Amino acid sequence: MLNKRERQLINVYRKLYDILQTHLSFILSLINNDIRKELKKNSKLKGLYKNERCFIIGNAPSLKYQDLSKLANEYVFTVNSLVKSPLFSVVNPSFHFFADPEFFINDNAILKQLLVDKNNLNLFIPYVYKKSFLTSMPSLRAHTYTFYYKKSQANKIIKTIDLSKGIPSFLNVILYAIYVAIYMGFNEIYLLGVDMTGFLLHYELNKINDKYAHVYQETKKEHKKNINRIKERGLDNEFYLKAFGRTFEQFKIINSYCEKNNIKLRNATHGGALDCIQRVNFESLKF
Repeated sequence: MLNKRERQLINVYRKLYDILQTHLSFILSLINNDIRKELKKNSKLKGLYKNERCFIIGNAPSLKYQDLSKLANEYVFTVNSLVKSPLFSVVNPSFHFFADPEFFINDNAILKQLLVDKNNLNLFIPYVYKKSFLTSMPSLRAHTYTFYYKKSQANKIIKTIDLSKGIPSFLNVILYAIYVAIYMGFNEIYLLGVDMTGFLLHYELNKINDKYAHVYQETKKEHKKNINRIKERGLDNEFYLKAFGRTFEQFKIINSYCEKNNIKLRNATHGGALDCIQRVNFESLKF
């Protein structure tokens, strides 16, 4: 067991490492011409939808209990594997985020679904996957934007929102979507399907539990693959609970920014565990 001094030294090391990684990311974004070019492209998005409202949709099962056809004429952000669900066509999103490395390493079939009748869909992907993504999806180049995240996680007050520079590293793709929506000028942002109950799934790894997982159907093969990945990496309940705790903290951080800048960020999710963002009833909204 570590003594008090050893724990203090480890904490100091972690802080120094975090600072070093942040500065290295910033320096790289300045000297790498391709990064600067990609981030400059984002500048045209700044304030483009000033004073408009948008809806950011997660992948949680609570979406089954809400009439998403109401969003037909709204600005909608979707994320990750919602492309697997029929709801993807129902909401007909304007913007879609991919953040999980799995999509770029093993899931190209999912990405290719976007090519079907989705030519006007704007995509956001991490810069690190830009080259491989556009090599396999050249037709999406004109509608693909990249975000360059710093190595350090967002764990303090956000002072500015700037997509033309390196941004904090978030633990949940919804947070990236909120960040970009703010940059684009939306001043009313509603969250749907952000249940934040996924950590409960890991208590029973050997069961297919769609109550806490996702709105889309997961095959037995996919479920087995996910179980093996979790076990191989040693991702136990402690890991997930800590990760979710940090994610909740990041939601509080970005919500605080919205409150200070008169941006209406609201949670219209049906139920769920996200309690740090003011709730509204989706059915009570005017469309």
